[in-house]
This record gives sequence, C-alpha cells and structure tokens, in this order.
Amino acid sequence: MRRFRDQHYLFAHEYLPFLLWKEGSLLDDLADPSNQDFLTEAWEDAGTWTKGTERVDPAGLSYGPFSIRGLDVGYLIRLPQPKRPPEAFFVAIIASPTIRYFTLERSKGGNDPLVFFCERTRQGRHLNLRELHTAAPTETAFLALIRESVGALR
Repeated sequence: MRRFRDQHYLFAHEYLPFLLWKEGSLLDDLADPSNQDFLTEAWEDAGTWTKGTERVDPAGLSYGPFSIRGLDVGYLIRLPQPKRPPEAFFVAIIASPTIRYFTLERSKGGNDPLVFFCERTRQGRHLNLRELHTAAPTETAFLALIRESVGALR
C-alpha cells in the first residue's frame, strides 16, 4: 500500500496544530462562519509545505461550530475523503474551557476496517484514545466521542 498523501496528512496533523498553537490565529479565523475560503486557502498553503508530492483536491473541505451541553465551544472541520492511513476524516477543536485538538483517522481497511479517535496535545504528542471498527465513520459519532471525552473532564 502506498503511504499517505502528504498534503492531506500534513494539513490535519501539523499545519492546523501549527496555526492553533504556534501562530495563534486559527480560532479567530474559524470564529467567522462565512470564512470558508480561509480553510481552502490554508489547505492550499499546506500543500506548499509538501514539495513535489501529490496535491489533493479540497472537495468536501468545510467547517462549522458545534456545541456541548448547549454551549458553542468548538469547531468541526470536515476533510476531503481520506484514502490511506493516517489521513483524517474530521478534525475538531475545542475552544473552551481549554483548547483541545481531536482527529478521527483512517487506519487499516479490508474486512475489518478500523479508525482511530485521537488527540494531539499542545506539546505535539499524538494520543490514540479509542479504536472503532467501521468503514464509514460519521460526524455524529465523532462529536459523540468528543462530548464523552470532554464531559469526562468536567
């Protein structure tokens, strides 16, 4: 199997965390729901970090706010369809009470498809929180995992 597509991987696992924690502008950019162009521009910019590799069409890339217990506390980013591990289906950023960064990532396929619910820390650690056996993970299931994870800390 070929390795992951650099642009897809880099966007979810390095570029967005960089904008969130190093540059500090990501939450401000996501706060404006009419700013969908920002995400496409960021996707294209992440592609420039991957010299000479396959570019991925941004079709399906979008975002919007979500809530936990009725409070708008996060942003869900929908990514182009992942094809290879560990490309992500979704990214979610919790903005309150503390900033947290979650991904739902493709793992192995075949007869027993597997995805991982993960968290990336401010220090750059990648934590596999749970594995799920599903070929078609949903936004609803991802958000339920986040609500469960965040709720456990309150």
